[in-house]
Amino acid sequence: MRGKKNILFRVDGGNVYSIAMGHLYRCLRLAGILAKENVRCFFIMKNYPEGIALVEKTGFGVVTIGIDIPPEVEAEKAVSLAMKLDAIIFVDLRTTKKALIDLANERKVLTVVYEDVYDEITTPTVLINPSPSDTESGCYGGVVKKTHLLLGMNYIVLDPFIRNHVRKMVSNEITNLFVCFGGADPCNLSCRLTRLLLQRDDRFHITLVIGPGFGYVKDLKSITRTWDASDRIEIIRDCTELAPVHSKCDAAVTAGGNILYESIALNLPTFALPSIEPAHKLKIDQNKLQNCRSNILNLVNVL
Repeated sequence: MRGKKNILFRVDGGNVYSIAMGHLYRCLRLAGILAKENVRCFFIMKNYPEGIALVEKTGFGVVTIGIDIPPEVEAEKAVSLAMKLDAIIFVDLRTTKKALIDLANERKVLTVVYEDVYDEITTPTVLINPSPSDTESGCYGGVVKKTHLLLGMNYIVLDPFIRNHVRKMVSNEITNLFVCFGGADPCNLSCRLTRLLLQRDDRFHITLVIGPGFGYVKDLKSITRTWDASDRIEIIRDCTELAPVHSKCDAAVTAGGNILYESIALNLPTFALPSIEPAHKLKIDQNKLQNCRSNILNLVNVL
C-alpha cells in the first residue's frame, strides 16, 4: 500500500442513532495526519448535513450519496470513485460493508476496514479492530489469509497529542466533572445527565462538551436557566482541542466510544454511559491503553 498517495474514506456522520459522529471524527483525525505525509484524502458520505458540514469545514473534498441508497449502488459509486482517483478505500461504517468490499475485490481496488464490532465476514486487504473483546474472542479465525489483520488496542485512534496532557495523579475529590457524549449525542444523554446532576446538592463544576451534530442546544440552555446554573456549568461547543479541556477535570462521564478510551488514557476516573448496544461490550485494560505505542502512526505506516 505504500505506493498509494490517495485515500478515499467511506464513512458517515450525523445526528442519527448508531451513526453519530465518532466514526467520522476518527477518519478526519487519520486524514489530517496522512495529509501531512502528502497523501490526498477524499470522503464519500451519505448526505447527513452535520457530517458533511464538518468535513467541508476541515477542507477535505467530499462526495455525497443518498441516505437510503441500496448497498449495491453505494458500492458501485464508491469503487468507481476510488478507481478514478487511484485510491485506497478506507471503510469505517456501522452499516453493512460486504457489497462494497466484494466489489472492490472484484475490481482489484485495495481496501482497509476499521471496525469496533465484528458483525459480518468481509475480506478487505487490511482489517483493523482495536476492540479487546473481539480480539480476545478469536472471532476472526475464519477470515481468509489474504486479509492482513491488525487487532488489539495498539490500533485505537487516539489524539496524537494526548500524551502531553496525561494527569500524574487522581484527585481525592471532584471539583470539576467532564461530561461528553460525542459529536452528536442523538439520544440526548447530555440533557438527561445535566438535569440529574443539577437536581443534586453537589457543588462541583460541570464542563459539558457538545459537538457540531448536537441537536438539543435549546433544551440544554433551558435546563441551565431553570436551575439557575450558569455559574456552575460551562458548555463548550465544537472543541477542536479536547485533551487540554478533558485533562483539567477530576473525573468524567462519557459515551462508550473513542472518548472513553481517551478519558482513561488521561488517567481520569471515568463512568461510561454507552448509548448503543455494541459499546456495552467494551472491556478496557488501562495498562495496555497507557502503554500502547503511537496509534495513529501505526496506521499511517500501514497505509
